[in-house]
Amino acid sequence: MKKFTFAILLSFLGIQMLAQGSWKMISPTPTINDFHDIHFVSEQRGWGVGKNGTIIGTLDGGETWNLQYLDDTKYFTGVFFIDENEGWVVGWHDVLHTENGGDAWEEQNLPGILDVEKVQFINHDTGWIVGTYKTIFKTVNGGQTWTTKLFGGYSAPAFNDLCFTDALHGVAVGGYWVSYENNAYAMVTSDGGETWTETTPENADELVAVSFISQDTGWACGYGNDILKTIDGGYTWQVVASMYNSKDDIHFFDANHGIILSGNDVLVTYDGGITWTTIQTVMSSSINCFSFSGSTGFAAGAYGCLFKTIDYGENWEPEGSQRFGAVDRMTFFDSLNGWGKFTTGSQLLHTIDGGYSWENVNIGASSVLADCCFPSTTTGYAIDYQNTLYKTADAGTIWEQHSIGVPGNYRFVYFIDEQKGFIGGNDGLLIKTEDGGESWSVIDISESAWFNEMQFTDEQNGWLLSYGGGVYSTTDGGETWEKKEIGGTSNYYDLCFLSPQKGFVACLTGKLFMTEDAGDSWEEVLSFSQSSNRAKIAFASESEGWLAVGLGLYYTIDGGHNWVYDSGHSYMLDIFFLDSETGWISGSNSLILKYDNQITDINETGLQTFKVFPNPASGKVTLSVPEIDGKHTLLNVYDLSGKLCRVLNLSNLTGKVTIDISAFPDGLYLFELKTFGNSKIVKVLKRN
Repeated sequence: MKKFTFAILLSFLGIQMLAQGSWKMISPTPTINDFHDIHFVSEQRGWGVGKNGTIIGTLDGGETWNLQYLDDTKYFTGVFFIDENEGWVVGWHDVLHTENGGDAWEEQNLPGILDVEKVQFINHDTGWIVGTYKTIFKTVNGGQTWTTKLFGGYSAPAFNDLCFTDALHGVAVGGYWVSYENNAYAMVTSDGGETWTETTPENADELVAVSFISQDTGWACGYGNDILKTIDGGYTWQVVASMYNSKDDIHFFDANHGIILSGNDVLVTYDGGITWTTIQTVMSSSINCFSFSGSTGFAAGAYGCLFKTIDYGENWEPEGSQRFGAVDRMTFFDSLNGWGKFTTGSQLLHTIDGGYSWENVNIGASSVLADCCFPSTTTGYAIDYQNTLYKTADAGTIWEQHSIGVPGNYRFVYFIDEQKGFIGGNDGLLIKTEDGGESWSVIDISESAWFNEMQFTDEQNGWLLSYGGGVYSTTDGGETWEKKEIGGTSNYYDLCFLSPQKGFVACLTGKLFMTEDAGDSWEEVLSFSQSSNRAKIAFASESEGWLAVGLGLYYTIDGGHNWVYDSGHSYMLDIFFLDSETGWISGSNSLILKYDNQITDINETGLQTFKVFPNPASGKVTLSVPEIDGKHTLLNVYDLSGKLCRVLNLSNLTGKVTIDISAFPDGLYLFELKTFGNSKIVKVLKRN
């Protein structure tokens, strides 16, 4: 059985530098991944599970959450704990088990490979799992072994939920998910799941949730309009209420008082489900599951949304970090102070804690902002789609409107310094100011183009990007522009220049181009397949760069000649580096990733000559090992997840040492040379 021990491994090894070269999600917390189930055993102790193999847990009633497990090859849909220590998580064909509250998880094996949905245990030994194809599994030894009790074949309905009231009596509900009407399905057992009897209600749509308060009395709901009730343990069902819209979850506190999640509504009943009242809440329509312990309840859903109630669901408050929407433009002045722009919205965002929290700033705009730019810590500019310019000269406290005076459909604003800037947009329109936006002059480029990005590497040398027309360069501060043909593609979305000679252009057609001769010639250095309407590129240093394309992230450590896929994230919209040590990525659903490339507690005395070459490498690499007075010397090779890939004892070796990494998957690796009290890390890019 495998155990999830990554956090323990890092703690044991004391390797603090493994975060280098990677991104940490700082918003939203505790996660951005969709939740599909949540379970609390007390008002303080609970867990949530969902997309990308996410498991989170809380010890303090949701005040803080810990990420207990993460594996993007898994997809969890059910969680159940029998007490504060022992629990199970299921999803797809996976079953995970913990005996210490989720600090460590072990995998349990199911017979066959089937999609499973929900799990319930009646004690520490006896439990059941339901899933697709009318599948039910049972264990009597805590999940060490599971036995198939029911399998209906690959055209059979799916079970979405189950409820056992004791060791013998249980109900499973679901439906024919490939059908569109009258597709409910229900079965009951009175012998602990050894045999099952179909009791499907007539003319009902697929059922997704069931709740019982006793062996006999329970309710079910689903994608249809009806609320169903049984008073004989699920053998017969009656429609007690009908209301428009599908139902996502149901819970009854007693014979009269119940609650339902339906879209973005929470409904309560005080008469056993006959009548329902909609409660006005702050919930979004993405909430799809809840769990109660007494009067305290938690609801969870898409993109890590969490809500809490302490009065049986009458009132709900959001949990976790602040949600502020999608940010598609960022800039930071230092490690704490930064600004952002919403994808759609007339306000800006401001952070003073490095992006962990954000405050909405009303700048007086009456329409959606197209772009913003902050050339200094005190001066900032924003432009909306109604051709109004907004300016602050006091770090964002006061914003003033400025008339541009030149009609146009503007898309971007870019200032080289507090006084000199440009605004560009459709129809080849580019205007320039040299007095902080007080007056503007038109620059004639004689092109019908859609200008969408600009960058200057110094006061004279700059670049202008046209979505469909290519890239233009200036060597006289923007007075005149020369078109540089890239060729072979279009949909140019972003540019990044490291010098007047070297730069990159990213295209939505899945191409990344590089020039090293000021745009006279271009080389395609990356072809990516991620479908996206965004492609943003930024460099942390001359050698290390990152490309964010929708859900995919790529990096280079050799100045852009070779690129490797890093990982997937929620939809990424912008990327910004303050310096070689610190950067941010923003995206949809309040996504903020932070990059920290600092290495702490590392003493490199005597190890400066340690090198690894070639880099990038595809097969064998050579280590330049310094002579270190015969001390004990080890080479540790880690991937970016912290996994130790290889250990070599180099105590008696100096000079050139060769090792073969051809079997390593493509990616970035950290080669750590260690002696007593000293260590040095070299990044090595493995690429076939």
